[in-house]
Amino acid sequence: MKKYWFEKKGLLILYLIIAPCMAITSVLFARATDPLLNGILLHDKGELQRVIFLFCLFAILDTVVFYLHKVIRENLRCAFLTGLKRDTIKGIMNMDYTEFRNNAPSFYISMVQRDIKRVNEDYFDGICGIYRVFTAACMTIVALFFYNPIICIVNLAIGACSVLLPRAFGKYIEKCADDAENKATEFQSALSDMLLGFNTIRLFSVVDRVRQQIDDRNKKNETSEKRRIVANFSVSYISMFLTIVGYILTLSIGAILAYQGKMTVGGVVAVSQLIGGVLVPFEELPQHFTNIKSVKGVKEKLLYFVNVKQQLADENVEELSDVNIKLTDIKVEYDEKVVLNEIRTEFEQNKKYIIMGESRSGKSTLTKAIAKMVPITKGQLTIGQQSIDQISEETLYRAINYMQQEVFLFDDSIYNNITLYKDYSSEAVNQVIEAVGLKEYVDGLKDGINTVINGNGYNLSGGQKQRIGIARSLLS
Repeated sequence: MKKYWFEKKGLLILYLIIAPCMAITSVLFARATDPLLNGILLHDKGELQRVIFLFCLFAILDTVVFYLHKVIRENLRCAFLTGLKRDTIKGIMNMDYTEFRNNAPSFYISMVQRDIKRVNEDYFDGICGIYRVFTAACMTIVALFFYNPIICIVNLAIGACSVLLPRAFGKYIEKCADDAENKATEFQSALSDMLLGFNTIRLFSVVDRVRQQIDDRNKKNETSEKRRIVANFSVSYISMFLTIVGYILTLSIGAILAYQGKMTVGGVVAVSQLIGGVLVPFEELPQHFTNIKSVKGVKEKLLYFVNVKQQLADENVEELSDVNIKLTDIKVEYDEKVVLNEIRTEFEQNKKYIIMGESRSGKSTLTKAIAKMVPITKGQLTIGQQSIDQISEETLYRAINYMQQEVFLFDDSIYNNITLYKDYSSEAVNQVIEAVGLKEYVDGLKDGINTVINGNGYNLSGGQKQRIGIARSLLS
């Protein structure tokens, strides 16, 4: 995750500067209350005017710096999350077919949305919070020590307790966070199934059954999320309670010192303002550390996908002139179940073949093996004189195209769905449209070939979707 902090180095440097500045202005504002109250009590008009001016100046300065801190942090957050999402999506797109199919689409959707949101709220805010409260605590401790060392030491001791005591809940909080993450993924998966299978659910009258399954997962999801939030709050509550104790002790000691004439009334008020810069950071630190720890598993999952390397060759792609296909003793297994076993056959270039067999006999698996969409457990598959393992996917897909049973369409124009964003001449595109029987349909549309397809082709018939898929294959 470190590299995403440096997406925009200038913003990071500004944040590292503005956080201590905010701490300094807060200390100056708190200290300004001392001469202000003393000026009121002494009835010195000239001195009172001067301290009121300084008090207002520091108040404005503190507000302006606080605003700048917020703006800079949000810009830094934007750069951080943009980079993380970019690399996560890039990593998913770099996966091979087999690895990608290990998880349902809802898993990846949940990861990009919920998991990155968790990283944003728990990791990014946690790191920024630790730095902010650490600088605030350092500045405040120095100022408080010069006011009264005893009060400073008392508050440091209370602050240390508020950091150390909640650590006992660390493992429990991490467990709650992992459980909440798993339940959220399960709920998103059920919701995705409902939306994708809406027609099937209605046609086969299983609405109540599916609704009940989603309700059950929804309850488990919300219950686990509640448990996670309560666990985190319990940690912060301990720190909050100790903070209140610190305020009570500080005001009590300050009142005694003021009564003994060892501290002014303004000094007591100033100290009560300053201790917030000691106790509040100590109150927040356990929560920030807890949040960062709770998101450890999410970070590791995201980093796994971020580090998936590009597998397709972008330059110097070879052209396969010999695409004779030979399978020798091919074996393919799914979950320890043999789908293809000792398959021996050949497919000669420029010839047509029909693969026939009973349902679940492995027809689709055979074609997917040729397209490198499933791993070959045993045997050898060659194209020309090369083993398929030695041929890059980019090179292979220049020579072989796999027409899927379910044609996926983007929320884009018919033209872009056929060309898949590659450059083809208008003549070539028009030829395939006519060849697959789409010309009459396209010509009848108001925007023609530039008509936008919505929701994976919900505004198209099944036959029209298939024709677009065939046109796509012919063109490539």
